[in-house]
Amino acid sequence: MHHELLLYNARIHPLATPQPVADAILLRGGRVAAVGRRQEIPALSAGRRETLDLRGRCVLPGFIDAHIHLLALGLFRRRLQLAGCRFLGECLERVRTAADSAEPGEWILGGGWDRNLWGTGAPSRESLDLAAPRNPVALSSKDLHALWLNSEGLRLVGIRRDSPNPPGGLIERDALGEPTGILKEAAAITAYMAADRPSPATCQSALRDAIAELQRLGVTSVHVPEDQRTWHALQTLRAAGALGLRVYMLPPASSLPHLAALGLHSGFGDEFLRLGPIKVFADGSLGTQTAALLRPYQGRQDRGVSVTPRRTLRKLAERGAAAGIALAVHAIGDRAVRNTLDALETAKAVEGRSELRHRLEHLQLVDPRDLPRIARLGVVASVQPLHAVSDRALAETYWGERCAHAYPYHSLLSAGAVLAGGSDAPVESPNPLLGIRAAVTRRQAASEEPWHPEQRLSVIEALRTYTWGGAFASGEEQIKGTLEPGRLADLVVLSDDIFSMPPDSIGDLTVVGTIVGGEVVWTEGFGTSST
Repeated sequence: MHHELLLYNARIHPLATPQPVADAILLRGGRVAAVGRRQEIPALSAGRRETLDLRGRCVLPGFIDAHIHLLALGLFRRRLQLAGCRFLGECLERVRTAADSAEPGEWILGGGWDRNLWGTGAPSRESLDLAAPRNPVALSSKDLHALWLNSEGLRLVGIRRDSPNPPGGLIERDALGEPTGILKEAAAITAYMAADRPSPATCQSALRDAIAELQRLGVTSVHVPEDQRTWHALQTLRAAGALGLRVYMLPPASSLPHLAALGLHSGFGDEFLRLGPIKVFADGSLGTQTAALLRPYQGRQDRGVSVTPRRTLRKLAERGAAAGIALAVHAIGDRAVRNTLDALETAKAVEGRSELRHRLEHLQLVDPRDLPRIARLGVVASVQPLHAVSDRALAETYWGERCAHAYPYHSLLSAGAVLAGGSDAPVESPNPLLGIRAAVTRRQAASEEPWHPEQRLSVIEALRTYTWGGAFASGEEQIKGTLEPGRLADLVVLSDDIFSMPPDSIGDLTVVGTIVGGEVVWTEGFGTSST
């Protein structure tokens, strides 16, 4: 016998094409059984039925976060928080407070600092030495592309004066050649992995925390670019029936030979835990000015860092295609975007395969000539609209007039590309309603002028970016992303109708219920129940 759940007296937006008028939806056996007018819902009687009067609330397909660092989000909540520090001294004071309560020799781990907010003052190992003289310290930047360590931290992760820059990474040095304490890109990733070694139990606990937070935000599926620690912990939670949302895993590029040797391909898994493309870095970030550009940064001579050269990208694409494994390429600058498209186009011509859904992650600056190529090659545009509004001032400083082609969401859609929306949490808030508001308004507050308003999305375009777009990116658009009969019963209940409010107020909506596979995984009491 199957449990049935009938939600009625609701404003239901299936986001299907065409979109029916609906005030009721029947969930049965973890799937959508019917959607429409309540009097039209068939009296399926194969099991026990529960009914919920939603009292006019809004029902949408569950949100899909197509780019979120799930374990990092859970661990971040437990680490030293430096987000919002407006000057260097404020960061150091927080480190000093943490050091006062830490055992000697214990790592102080944290993150969220943003030197672009400080005006004056630069992070250095010496300043951390003074703040935490008894402890090694490792602090990730807001964008996760730089790591700030003190002298003891540098020693413990093996960084010395004569240490060479690793491929795709940079050890920042002073005029005398000594490490300043700032590591970028691959150097930062390797060092943080050496410093932060949570136990399997800690990983599972942190993931549970992150999943619970996302359930409260109406997120029912996530795409996670992380490593084997996350994969192992997720499998443990899945086996225990404690996963609570659906995960599409994007393992690092270094895993490609191992996946290929085992015969594992993109899409392997079940409806709760699936293997996706491998994650590759083509460049760095805007915040650290390591995003790879076609022309130099405003007022500077450098053009950023190509973390993975175009030839290597092409080889990865060819080897991945032979193994049935797609690529998800981190590409923020326009040069990184072009290099990636060149590599994918060459690999596609060699392999002759078209079913793999490759992805570009971030696409924060795109040369207009490359817009039609993205659609023609079938590459998914994985975007995070909160970056557009939070990076506004930084982009104008370093990209100048090129900002006309920055975060070009409307242009991408107009060119025929599929957008998949994400948060990049913990870099930005994991709340998808804030991301939808950013995509629709292109501003953080109603008092601001929209930033390049020609790139705004409509409400339904933004919603489909955070639902159907994510499902398409994982090759699951036939089973989720819309509320149609036969689709997975993943949905979110909002306090008010998202289509009947000013766009600037979308972020003020609250999630009153989240359902995954027909089961209520979180609610604050969203209706009147009867059986």
